[in-house]
Amino acid sequence: APILPEAQKEYLHFTEILRGEVKRVNQIIEQFLFFARPSRLDLQPVQIRDVLKDLLLLARETADRQKVQLIDSLSAEIPPLNLDRQRIHEALLNLVNNALQAMPQGGRLEVGVRNHPSSKRVIIQIADTGEGIPEEDLGKIFDYYFTTKEKGMGLGLPLAHKIIQDHGGTIDVESVAGQGTIFRITLPVSKEAG
Repeated sequence: APILPEAQKEYLHFTEILRGEVKRVNQIIEQFLFFARPSRLDLQPVQIRDVLKDLLLLARETADRQKVQLIDSLSAEIPPLNLDRQRIHEALLNLVNNALQAMPQGGRLEVGVRNHPSSKRVIIQIADTGEGIPEEDLGKIFDYYFTTKEKGMGLGLPLAHKIIQDHGGTIDVESVAGQGTIFRITLPVSKEAG
């Protein structure tokens, strides 16, 4: 590191930028590898409420900065699910980040979970009041490399879709341009828990 304080500050700032870029490139490579190889999930009993609470905590700073109201609609009685915690966190984080990106001027983001009436499944809902998805794009959002963002790669939603499918779940979307989007993820309750 340089000796002069001004040069040191610039050096440290540049180093932080480089670390961030290396991390970003590494994430892109990991995403490509995830699609290229068969998935091996580390399945364990997970309280999905805890994962969703962590996501709301992670979203807080961005939400506050963008004047987005975060709403916690997490039911109290949710059985454990047999999940790969890291992968399911990654999938749901993509959905939360997309919702926040759709509301740069503020809005409402509601994250909820409830039991399916059958008691054999759990429904996670991520709903925003953002710009919505045009009807002609709805059928393409889970396609690799489809994006409407200038800096997007089009891997976030396909990655989320694959992770949820690998867990035996489904993901559905409803959206109205200019009004918002709702993603509904349905995951099976583990047999040991049910």
